[in-house]
Amino acid sequence: MAARRGAVVALTRNGARTGECLARNLPGTILYLPERLKTDLTFPGGAVEYFKEWQALVKDLFFEKSYLVFVSAVAIAVRSLSPHLHDKYRDPA
Repeated sequence: MAARRGAVVALTRNGARTGECLARNLPGTILYLPERLKTDLTFPGGAVEYFKEWQALVKDLFFEKSYLVFVSAVAIAVRSLSPHLHDKYRDPA
């Protein structure tokens, strides 16, 4: 099975800079940022997508990507993922 692409998700301007560095160094990775940062930042040569709804994004990425990297507080990542977790037999590693 071919590897699915990964995602780096950031919520703040500083997190976006860190996320851009990660995404640039992880082949096949897309950086996801809130639309409010669209006019503030530019990332030359990087794959960046912007989102409006955080929970919808996390749900889609959880089931579509091979890995997720959250550049945020741990509590935000855990609370965002928890509605989509079932058990260790059905959830992705």
